Amino acid sequence: MPADPDRVERAVTAVKAGDASALHYLYVRYADHVCSYVKSIVREHGDPEHLTESVFLSLPRAIARYEARGVPFERWLLRLARDSAVEQVMWASRGQTAWVPPMPREWLAA
Repeated sequence: MPADPDRVERAVTAVKAGDASALHYLYVRYADHVCSYVKSIVREHGDPEHLTESVFLSLPRAIARYEARGVPFERWLLRLARDSAVEQVMWASRGQTAWVPPMPREWLAA
């Protein structure tokens, strides 16, 4: 089901203001899609669920750089996920692991 662009923009604005419930909405709305996309990139080189959590953990800080400018939020979010996944593959190809902090449980509770 397509996201309501107005509701997503309101959530983005609220996350920028520090609203954890808006972050939760974005997580619930997009986490499965982000995880599938990350999985298609990292394959055996990483844990897509962990990387998805990392993307959403970084979202409150990263979202300050988001400006709609005709680009849907989902596309911007997938670009953020892609960058994390590519970095993970790079680390794995060198035989190293990148530390990805866990997402606080209160962000997942609703």
